[in-house]
Amino acid sequence: MLENNENTLKIMDLAIKKDPTLPAPYYITGFTYNYTDRYNEAIPFLQKAIDLETDSAKLSRSYLQLSVA
Repeated sequence: MLENNENTLKIMDLAIKKDPTLPAPYYITGFTYNYTDRYNEAIPFLQKAIDLETDSAKLSRSYLQLSVA
């Protein structure tokens, strides 16, 4: 499972580099860090997802994950 999480982080890093204006890769990165108990690493990605997101339903998910971090 750990390998899958690390692969997810690598893929999301590539996605962020390709288009840093999309909120989803930031959210997924933050979620993955939360899932692996790396809360301090999750915070900046979740905050960036919040800054970029315009859909209120998706925005609430980011706030929820941020409250866990």
